Amino acid sequence: MKIVATFSERLKEIMRIRAVRAHEIVEATGISKSNISGYINGKRCEPKRDKIYLLAHFFRVNEMWLMGYDCSMEVFDTTENELKDQLHYLINDMNVEQLKKTKNFIEDYIITK
Repeated sequence: MKIVATFSERLKEIMRIRAVRAHEIVEATGISKSNISGYINGKRCEPKRDKIYLLAHFFRVNEMWLMGYDCSMEVFDTTENELKDQLHYLINDMNVEQLKKTKNFIEDYIITK
């Protein structure tokens, strides 16, 4: 998959499509006004993953699309994708011991099913 647009371009596009103003994004996501302004104007680097998740969730779009990749804007299986995203962010914040406990829990769960 290749990048075909900037994050700023995609953010402006979805704001236009959904008729959303910057202050509404700030209120709904808790992302600072200066960050949102920087993302819109392309003056700030791409947001970190947690911000991309918040924005994609708010606009109900595919995170990869929002980041500028050549893929569908739509999120087809929202429930499954949201779960995957949440797990992804949780796992990235875990230390080695927490990862081991999580792995053991999942293995035990699968065995008992």
